[in-house]
Amino acid sequence: MAAIAGIVATALALAALLSGGTGNSTTVGPSPRPMPTTEGQPAKPAVSAESSPTGAPSRSPDGGGGPTILPSAGKASPQPRTNGPTNRPRSVPLTALPVETVTGAWSTDADSMSAKVYCNETPTRIYRLGGKYAELSGFAGVDEDSPTSEELKFEVSVDGEVLFTGHIGQAASAPIRVDTRGGDRLALTVSKCVDGSYGVGTYVDMRLSE
Repeated sequence: MAAIAGIVATALALAALLSGGTGNSTTVGPSPRPMPTTEGQPAKPAVSAESSPTGAPSRSPDGGGGPTILPSAGKASPQPRTNGPTNRPRSVPLTALPVETVTGAWSTDADSMSAKVYCNETPTRIYRLGGKYAELSGFAGVDEDSPTSEELKFEVSVDGEVLFTGHIGQAASAPIRVDTRGGDRLALTVSKCVDGSYGVGTYVDMRLSE
């Protein structure tokens, strides 16, 4: 019996050594944290790295870095501005109007009126405007083939008021620009003051603007 008791004691001592200690201390580690379980909960959808968030601009198909901006539906593109019609004043050639009074020797064509003038003569042309025109423009001059080199005197008047006076020599001309607003009668004259050969004075491209 004593032998059996010794064997049992020896076995217990070996068991105590194998369990990690002398029997008087025990090291207790922290309890392991329970792992979360997804059982019974809906699975979260996987997010693809290529998907774009809602409302974000998509990348251009050519691989560029800038976003492609799509036009808003139903929004009309701005139209270029167009200017309205230009209200240019209408003009008519003075030669198209009927002559009310003519004195002296005149020759006319579509755009000119020439007077053959001697000393102490004043060839005159009078037109009735009726207050319809705002301006008269054109040129007065002496042709280079005029028989005399003497200056000729040109006058343009409206209702008796002289608005243009020009002393013009051979092969020269001068512009005319006269305000005719409200005017009724327009008169053109040519004259010379020195005896001798006659001169030829011409009004060219005379036009009335409304």
